[in-house]
Amino acid sequence: MLKLNRFGLAAVLLASAVWSAPSFNIDKFDAPEACESTDFITGVGPTVRPSDVQPGGFFVRCKVEDPFEDAAYYNLHRGSPTAAIGKLKKFVLPGASPMAVVRAKVYLNAGASAEDDIETVYFDGNYLLADEETETLFVKYNGKMTQLKYVNDKPAQVRFATDPEGAAIVVEGTTMGTSPATVEVSGEEVLVSIAKDGYYSAYKTLKPKPGSSSSESVKLTARPTLPDTAAEFATRIKNLKDARDVGALQTLEAELDGAIAVWPDKVAANKSEVSKNAPVLKKADGESDAAFGKRKAQVEQDLSALQVKLDQEGNRVLNKLAELKAKDLPAAIAAAQAPVAAEPEPEAEDEDEESVADASDEVADEQNDEDAAFDAVTDVFGYGDDIKKYVGYGLLAVTAGTLTMTILEWLYVNKAQDAVDDTQKLLDNEYARIDACRADASSEACGGLPGGPDFKGTKAAEFLQEKLKTNESNLDDHKTYRLIWGISTGVAAVGAGVLLFVPF
Repeated sequence: MLKLNRFGLAAVLLASAVWSAPSFNIDKFDAPEACESTDFITGVGPTVRPSDVQPGGFFVRCKVEDPFEDAAYYNLHRGSPTAAIGKLKKFVLPGASPMAVVRAKVYLNAGASAEDDIETVYFDGNYLLADEETETLFVKYNGKMTQLKYVNDKPAQVRFATDPEGAAIVVEGTTMGTSPATVEVSGEEVLVSIAKDGYYSAYKTLKPKPGSSSSESVKLTARPTLPDTAAEFATRIKNLKDARDVGALQTLEAELDGAIAVWPDKVAANKSEVSKNAPVLKKADGESDAAFGKRKAQVEQDLSALQVKLDQEGNRVLNKLAELKAKDLPAAIAAAQAPVAAEPEPEAEDEDEESVADASDEVADEQNDEDAAFDAVTDVFGYGDDIKKYVGYGLLAVTAGTLTMTILEWLYVNKAQDAVDDTQKLLDNEYARIDACRADASSEACGGLPGGPDFKGTKAAEFLQEKLKTNESNLDDHKTYRLIWGISTGVAAVGAGVLLFVPF
């Protein structure tokens, strides 16, 4: 019988401990208040269930504490993320479903008590997200506190400076900007090409560290280029045509024939020289074989494309040379040989008659302006009394309106003052309870809270302090509005009296 009593007592004590032990999981979401908007979410949407958290969405979970009932509530909302979401850090629970933590309380350290969980966390269907200053996060999973893994997927920021400037920065085949420029790079080994017309492209294999910032300086090597012979001939033809030098223009035909004849050889020589002087390709320190092979293939592909481009440029110049010979040069010779036409002399005008007519018009305009000014002054004095009367009546209406607002603000001031007084009384009572805890941790006033010299206060005190600040701010605002409306009433009343009862 004695053993039974001992076992029964142990069972009762164990049940009591389990019943009173703080829970590390959230059983239900029934917060009486809505989440406040943050920098990371816009337009907090409707309340949802944890099962509604799916990839592609954005959700915020808020904790609302009631200091008077000593209870905490939670709610889960769907919202729209803002641009600031990029500042949030991503965390995941190793070896578990991405959303295994939706119902779990989240803590900053493994030794936190159940009521000291983080008040606001975010979910995107794949990760839990927290403020960028967060270093570690924990949840109670499978009966023990487990640290969440930080997932740094933010791209690295790389600043590229080139000599000369104006080179295209191509990351994995996509042009990201023109130097100098800062581009985002992510991946284990990333191939970056720096290209500028007239220079050999430079290539780098980067191993970007997520979230890091670095800089790269690249000096480009000039490559042999084709001269723009067609543009040179076009300039000479224009200058000789303007100078009407027919002889020099006629000799250009033979020069154009010679340039056209040798041009294919010039293009072939340029292509050969470009290939011969191309920078030597070497494997970089720390570059993997796969990355080097990828870079080598890109170099060979770009050189082949450059050869095609040189052929296209050569054909363009050749076609332009042929056009200059067939059309531009004969037209320039014909223009240079044409006689210069004499310019007609302007006809003389009778300036005296025009001056007399202009003077007569000016006199008539001045007379009309004087008549219009006289009529305007007469109208103003004729309607002056009526305008003064209507403005006065309008100011009387304004006086009535501002007086009404002054009375209303007076009532609001009294109401706000009562709210400040009531909150101050509650806060004084809470301070008294805190003092009792500091003096005697076992006193009934302590309500089970820790006492001693390290006692910092209660959440109820913090809540009432914030409430008092809000009420005092409201009181100051209504006092200011009351003063503004009162001054407006006085000014409107004086203005109406002057306009309606003072003759002038």
